[in-house]
Amino acid sequence: MNKFTRIICFLMAFSLVSSFIVSCAESNDNANESQQQTETEMEENLNSLESRILVSDGLPEIGFDGEEFLIMVQEEFKYDAGVEEISGDVLKDEIYNRNQRVSERFDSDVKWISGGDYGKMSVTIRKTAQSDDDVYELCMAHVIQTGTDITSGIFCDWMEFPYVDLSSPWYPQYAVEACTVNGTLYALVSDATITSAESTYCVYFNKQIANDFSLESSNFYSLVRDKKWTIDKMAEHVKLVYNDLNGNSKKDINDLYGNLTILFYSFNSLWAFEQPICEIADDEINLVLNTEKTVSIIDKMYSFYYENDGVFLTEYKPSKDRFAAGQSLFLMCHFYPAMNELRSMEQDYGIIPFPKWDEAQESYKTTIDGSFNVLVVPSAAALEDYERIGIITQGLSADSWKYVQPAFYDTALKVKGTRDEESIEMIDIVLNGRVVDFSWLYLGWSGFNFIVYDMLNAKKSGGDFSSYYQRELKSKTKAYEKAFGFFYK
Repeated sequence: MNKFTRIICFLMAFSLVSSFIVSCAESNDNANESQQQTETEMEENLNSLESRILVSDGLPEIGFDGEEFLIMVQEEFKYDAGVEEISGDVLKDEIYNRNQRVSERFDSDVKWISGGDYGKMSVTIRKTAQSDDDVYELCMAHVIQTGTDITSGIFCDWMEFPYVDLSSPWYPQYAVEACTVNGTLYALVSDATITSAESTYCVYFNKQIANDFSLESSNFYSLVRDKKWTIDKMAEHVKLVYNDLNGNSKKDINDLYGNLTILFYSFNSLWAFEQPICEIADDEINLVLNTEKTVSIIDKMYSFYYENDGVFLTEYKPSKDRFAAGQSLFLMCHFYPAMNELRSMEQDYGIIPFPKWDEAQESYKTTIDGSFNVLVVPSAAALEDYERIGIITQGLSADSWKYVQPAFYDTALKVKGTRDEESIEMIDIVLNGRVVDFSWLYLGWSGFNFIVYDMLNAKKSGGDFSSYYQRELKSKTKAYEKAFGFFYK
C-alpha cells in the first residue's frame, strides 16, 4: 500500500473516528474506561484507511431489483457523479468503483447524466419540480445557484430522508450546521463530491523565488505553525520581490513579482479574517458587517493590491500560468491548479493557508469557491422513493469518504500535486479551516458576499465603505430577510 495512503489526516472536523476517540478520552465514566482503552488501542494498531473502512454507514441489507438511480450533475464537474470506465487514473477509477460497489450492494443501477452548465441545470430542475416529473433521484448542483433555487421551494428537505445520518463523517459538520435553518436542510455538502475539497482557497509559494530573495521558503511553514502567518506578514514578503525580467524599465506581466494575482479572490478575506456578514439568533437574522474591522479589512486589502510594489493584477488564467512559469512568489487560488496546471511545473512549490488577520486570530480560515457541487433532491420526488434515495445517498457518501476522498487527498493532491511532506501538513490545515455560512450558501450573488472585491473596485474610483454600504443596505437587507423568511413560513 502506498505510504501516503497511510497518512490520511484525522484532524479534519468531519472525522468521526477522531471525534469518537477525543470524546472518549475526555470521558470520566470509569465503567467504560476499559472498553475505551481497547478501542483506542485498536485504532492505533490500524492505519487510517483501514480505520475508515471499519466505520459503519448504518445501512440495511436491502435490494431494489435493479431499479435505476439517476444523478444529474453540472457539466463542469460531472466526474463528481461518475466516470464511464476504468482509465488508470487513481481518482477517477475510484469514483467508477464507488458507483459499481453501491450499485451491486443495493441492486440499484447508479447512473448519471450531465445537466449542462449551472444555469441550464437550474432551469431543468425547476421544470422538473413544476411538472412533478421525478426523473432524477439526485442532483449534484452548483452551490450558489442552488442556494438561490432553494428559496423557490423546489427541493426536498434532507431531514425527511431515512438513513441519511447527518452526524456521519462523510457529511462535513461545519456545512451541516451552516446549512440547517429552523430544523430544515435542503442542500447537503457531502464527500460524495470531491469538488468541495478541490474548490478550497489556499496560497501557493515558489520555493526557488523564496530562496533567490533570501526568504528561506521553509520559514513559511514555520510561520504557519507558529500562528504568525498574517496578511501583514504576507504583504512584507510580497513587497520584497520584483525583477524587471524583460529590461524595459516598465512593470508589465512579463516581469517577476511577489504576487501576480487577480483581484477577485479578495472576496475570501471576510472568511479568512473571521468577519461575519450576518448572524442568526432567536429565529432572527441580523447583518453584522458594518464594523470597524470591515473598514480595516478593505483598507488593508486595498493597500495590499494597489500600493504594494510586489503586486501585479491580471486575470485568472495568466495568474496560474505565470506562477507555473516561475514569475510569482505567491499564487492565491484554490486547489485546482495543483490537480492540473502545476503538475508539470519545473520549480518546486509549497502550499500554505490563506493568512490570518492578525496573530490573535486563533486559526486559519478560508472558504470554498461557489461552483462546487452540493446534493439536492427535486421536490417532485415521490414519498415512496425517499427510502431508496436516502440509502443510495448515504451509501455513495460513505463509500466516497472511505475510498474516493483518500484517493483525492493522498494520491491526486498530496502526492502528485505537491512537492514535499510539509505541504501535506499544510493542506490538512487549509481543509480544516473551511467555512460555509448562511450568506455564502443562500444569498450567492445577491448578498454582501463579494463586498471586499466590490469595495476595492469602488475605492479605486474614489468610493468609501460607508456610502457604499448605506447605498446597498436596503436592497441587501430585503434579500437576506427574504432568504431567511423561506425557513420560517
